[in-house]
Amino acid sequence: MSKRFLALVILLLGFGVRVWQLDAESIWHDEGWSIRAIHSPFGTPDDNTPYVYYITGHLLWRLGAGNSAFALRYVSVLIGLVTVAVALYIGQRWFGHHGSWTFGFLIAISPLLWDYAQEVRAYVAVPLIALLLLLWVESLLHYPRQRSIPHRLWISIWLTECVGLYTHNLAVPLVAWTGLTVGVVWLFRKNWQRLITWCALHILLGIAYIPWVMTQSPSGTNLNTPPQIGFTLARDIWYSYFLPVLAQVRDAESPILIILAAIISLVAIPFFVLKRPLQGGITLSQALLVPLFSTALLLAAHIDFHPRYFIAGTPAALLVLVGGTQAISSVKIRNLSAIVIAILMGIISYQSLHDIHTTRTYQHDDFAAVAKYYANLPEDTVILIPFDDEPALQYYFASEYDIKAQFINVPLHSKKEIALSTIQELASVGSRHVELLTWFQLPADVRGMYPCFLGSNSETIGETQRFFGLSTQTFMLSRIPDPKPLPIEATFAEGDLRNVFYMASQEGVCVFTEWHPKLNNGETSIVSQILNPIEETIARQDAVIRNAAQESNLKDYGASFHWLPLPRGAPLDDYTIAFTVYNQAKPSGFDVIQNNRIIGKTVQATQPIRARGKPLTETPSIDQLLSDSVGDMPLNSGSSFTVTLLIHQAQIVSLVGEGWRIESPIMRDPELEAQLSWHHFTIPPDANGEVELWAGATLLKTYVINPVEHLFEQPSSQVTTSATFEGIGELVGYSVTHPYDVTLVWQAHQTTDIPYMVFVQFIAPDGRVIAQSDSQPANGERPTTSWIPNEYIIDNHRLSSNIEQYKGKGTLIIGFYNPDTFERVLTTEGQDFYQLPTEYLVD
Repeated sequence: MSKRFLALVILLLGFGVRVWQLDAESIWHDEGWSIRAIHSPFGTPDDNTPYVYYITGHLLWRLGAGNSAFALRYVSVLIGLVTVAVALYIGQRWFGHHGSWTFGFLIAISPLLWDYAQEVRAYVAVPLIALLLLLWVESLLHYPRQRSIPHRLWISIWLTECVGLYTHNLAVPLVAWTGLTVGVVWLFRKNWQRLITWCALHILLGIAYIPWVMTQSPSGTNLNTPPQIGFTLARDIWYSYFLPVLAQVRDAESPILIILAAIISLVAIPFFVLKRPLQGGITLSQALLVPLFSTALLLAAHIDFHPRYFIAGTPAALLVLVGGTQAISSVKIRNLSAIVIAILMGIISYQSLHDIHTTRTYQHDDFAAVAKYYANLPEDTVILIPFDDEPALQYYFASEYDIKAQFINVPLHSKKEIALSTIQELASVGSRHVELLTWFQLPADVRGMYPCFLGSNSETIGETQRFFGLSTQTFMLSRIPDPKPLPIEATFAEGDLRNVFYMASQEGVCVFTEWHPKLNNGETSIVSQILNPIEETIARQDAVIRNAAQESNLKDYGASFHWLPLPRGAPLDDYTIAFTVYNQAKPSGFDVIQNNRIIGKTVQATQPIRARGKPLTETPSIDQLLSDSVGDMPLNSGSSFTVTLLIHQAQIVSLVGEGWRIESPIMRDPELEAQLSWHHFTIPPDANGEVELWAGATLLKTYVINPVEHLFEQPSSQVTTSATFEGIGELVGYSVTHPYDVTLVWQAHQTTDIPYMVFVQFIAPDGRVIAQSDSQPANGERPTTSWIPNEYIIDNHRLSSNIEQYKGKGTLIIGFYNPDTFERVLTTEGQDFYQLPTEYLVD
């Protein structure tokens, strides 16, 4: 078989692999930048990538290649094919035919090189630059002191470096390797004349590169996490040579064949370097130093790890494998080793490419699908894109699919004032159909600002249309956003809540908060709830408090955005907004401070909002009980419970027992044919038997009441006392077996309408609350709504510690508070607590 024929077969293999399913995946965001730059390399350049690749693509485009995904990616295929040809040449020059075929084959099937030969991106040219520089450096250092280096070689290496720098920023590590490697060798050889010439050429190269450097700035943000130097990074770099998609690297769990390839490479290094010191030394130095310099570049630019950033090191890493096999003296073993390496790399590459084409998460985001959806929208539609530019949609697909809708961009990380003014301007001309695009690879506004602002001012909201990696949602914007303030008369101990605003429509309520930079202790979340008129939660959303740049460690201010759709059928009424703030350190919530004391973990707005939910999709024929707080359990006399009803006809809800009846009116909403209705009932303290729940003339449910035994003889206690709480009863005794174990004896004065909470707190001399208990009397079994005059109630409390390992003295205070308002009940002495006279010791 002809030696040239085998080389041609390898070239055809490299070409075939690169054109295989070349247009199967959609043009995506990054390629959009490249396509725009190809169409006009100097008019609309790529801000982060130099010109040479785009000029090459521009020439091919001008020659009539076309504007399809296949045609635009074809320039990368050709560059990848030239890379295979150069690999064949280096292999032939260094090792002969067998080394040429082996190295050419490995470059032809390399997954990382294949992946970027199928994208309209300049990354594909970086391995070619790496191979050319490896070739020129070997040639340059091969010349002994006695022979002069041809001018064409000086020019070739300088032009390759210059073209590389003006092709992609990843050529910088290659140029750094070239300059350092040649300089160190000539310094070691004490070849001063060549070293001076070399330094002069690189000074000239630096001057030539200054115009591009002046246009650059770090592209990373504080949201990026640059790689940490260590074993994990070294492992991931090696994986990247065979797993070109970031998700592949993340999913890799000790891939046996790739690890085997690494072991073979380590074994091959001494053979290669000892047999061919010059070629082995420079190849090894490129394989080690270029990834190191690339990492330094990522750290300087504050960029996340990605396999593509290490593409420059791939050729040298593969060449180490080839060099090790070609250093074996025995021809049979050498050829057999080359075959084994080729088979191993072939299996690895096949598996990697197969996984990419069969695993959706390893493929590009489907911009083509969302573009086809947008192409069917009327021309007065607005496509709102919450980042600066989306060239794949706005430049490429807008032309290819004739998208007539108007694109509006809001810069990435814009503050809420900018987003709000943009939406206000859109709504100022009347009702608008707005499509909100979300691309999940960008740091999209995880705070939910845009859906919140749009939804609360839209007549209708469409279902989210989901495509791979993207989504779009329809909002029929019907009014100009006008945020209204919500007063809050409390603060959080660990966070300074400055302002709360809301906007409401029939689709839902948008609540957003503003925070002072006191929140600098990691990611903090806020729970926003809508409470119905009986204080039940009917809508809730957790949201992270972040600044506009999506940072949770706040330097200037932070905000949270909560989209809270009311349940369908919720009538027009006053609803209360409540907030709880928590983080990993305090998962139960931050303390709420009011009048310099802790009142709980939740704070409510002091002013309700007026809102209603969307109509029900189906109107019921009869009134229905949807839920209650009882379930299948019996009721206790004096206990309270709530019901949620679906009302079509009734005007009154009744709870009817033997000899008693409680009625609760239904506040009908004339705009709703059927609606929800919430009611709170308290069973009389002396009730027993069965009780029926009626909506008008419709029986909804029958409950069974457990009678409560009432104690009318005062039980014994360690201490007798007298502390009267107005409107509730009197503390007549207590027992303290430990400062954290307290038993109270109450004597009821009357039945209350409010189920008051009892608090018991252990207070240190400096005023700190060391431990506390908050519960309804008798662990909730005897709420004050079940008390009858003159009976006694035994109330046990086990205090929970707020400060671990506290040792010292303290006092116990006791009292009642309203669980809805946290307002304490006063004693007849005018105090909002009663302090036990004894001081207790915790040891």
